Amino acid sequence: MTPEVQRIAIAEACGWKNVDAGSGRVWGVTTRHKGTPSEFDVCVDVPNYPFDLNAMHDAVMTLNADQMVSMDHHLDVVVGNGRQGLNCEYFLWSATAAQRAEAFLRTIGKWKGAK
Repeated sequence: MTPEVQRIAIAEACGWKNVDAGSGRVWGVTTRHKGTPSEFDVCVDVPNYPFDLNAMHDAVMTLNADQMVSMDHHLDVVVGNGRQGLNCEYFLWSATAAQRAEAFLRTIGKWKGAK
């Protein structure tokens, strides 16, 4: 999956609406705020999840408890290839935003590609 496709899939999973990748920009309407969307909502940039650890933290926080367990498993596979041992936590703690994005998409069943 390209980073742009990942970005759109994660945004939609996090509640963004009308996500579009037009003219080199990924934008949409966020549902994080209460109330009626305004004219300013249609041009809000979607977070760049595969390159932003803070955005990935926000995305992961949308998962329920069962999904968190699955996320941990997928992150272990993506980052450490299932390594066991004393330092396996290091690989999880040091996961890049791109690795977290892949694990997140695998967790919610939206990942398309090899592995």
